[in-house]
Amino acid sequence: MRRCHCGLSVLPTGRTDAEILSDILDIISDMPSYGYRRVWGILRKQRRAEGLPPVNAKRLYRIMCEHNLMLLH
Repeated sequence: MRRCHCGLSVLPTGRTDAEILSDILDIISDMPSYGYRRVWGILRKQRRAEGLPPVNAKRLYRIMCEHNLMLLH
């Protein structure tokens, strides 16, 4: 649980990193050449279609870095 700016407790409403990682792996398995920006765009569209809030791009970048899923350039 975390606190908002006014001091009230706020429960996390988003998905866990493991759930997002599962979605990332599904997308990357289809097209391994996709970078984090394209994966983020696909996830954003999928979640919008499901009526869910989008995944933060910085969070997606962090998850992909932690699991060595970033493209080499």
